[in-house]
Amino acid sequence: ILTVTVFLSVWGYYEVTTTIDNVDPGTPAEAAGILPGDTLITMDGDEVGSWVEFQTAMAATKPAQTITLGLERAGEVIEVDVTLADREGHGFVGVGPRPVKVDPTVLQSLGKSLEMSRDTFVVVLGLFDPSRFAGTVEKCTGPVGLFDQAKQAAHAGPIDFAYLIAAV
Repeated sequence: ILTVTVFLSVWGYYEVTTTIDNVDPGTPAEAAGILPGDTLITMDGDEVGSWVEFQTAMAATKPAQTITLGLERAGEVIEVDVTLADREGHGFVGVGPRPVKVDPTVLQSLGKSLEMSRDTFVVVLGLFDPSRFAGTVEKCTGPVGLFDQAKQAAHAGPIDFAYLIAAV
């Protein structure tokens, strides 16, 4: 918790927004006319409060399903129908969120650190779920694998590296 709090206080972190940063070429989003800078407001009439909410809703979709996205574009609200592609058995739109830099105070960093620690604890507990245990054991790594993960985390940035240190 201390390590992550210090790293967050010094370097800050990025949070994703519901504003679309990129539209992948050749995807349903491009075909529907979605543009970078559009902000997601609704999906099939339900409010989209965060990118995580959007991802959760998308996880419940099927390929070839048509959804209606409410978007804010240049101060106007528009609706577009999107026929989803397939990605790992779920519907796929082909958009990415816009990240914003957050420079928290030390107390805010502590809160975020506690939140990240809780999330890590939940994930670790989930590894012992009997329905996933065999897959967990198969994917266990030794010192060499841990070194490789540390190298990848270091390249990703100080926050990812601190998070890995805290998780280990």
